[in-house]
Amino acid sequence: MKAWITLGLALASGGAVAGWFGPDNYEECVLENMKGVTSNTAAAAIAKACDAKFPKPPPPPLTAEELAKANEKYKQCLESADQLEAERNRKIYAAEQKVSRKRREYQSADQNNLFVIMHELMDAEQELLEEKHRPRACHQLKGI
Repeated sequence: MKAWITLGLALASGGAVAGWFGPDNYEECVLENMKGVTSNTAAAAIAKACDAKFPKPPPPPLTAEELAKANEKYKQCLESADQLEAERNRKIYAAEQKVSRKRREYQSADQNNLFVIMHELMDAEQELLEEKHRPRACHQLKGI
């Protein structure tokens, strides 16, 4: 009988129940499930599962002052967007020229330089890809 009363009191008090039936927040979820984990893949899966179970609350809405500042920043960005876009296009053109030059070098290279030129070509192609995929002007401010 005493055991039933003790169990009833424990269940009735909120603090005593915390953690009995699983974690109560993201941090507890991660700590509880990471015990014995040795792989980065498993750790990432645990973090993702805990994030799904305990999602972060949405950020508070912007105040009128913050919104006005953000709109002003966006307007300034749009004013300079043409200039930024022209610079981006110049960089892409330069990267394309470098890739073309490295391809010609690769085609006419002798066996001794072939490996070096191949790596330079791959680097140039990577630079071109990065420049083409760089966010356009004002892109990061668009959602405000």
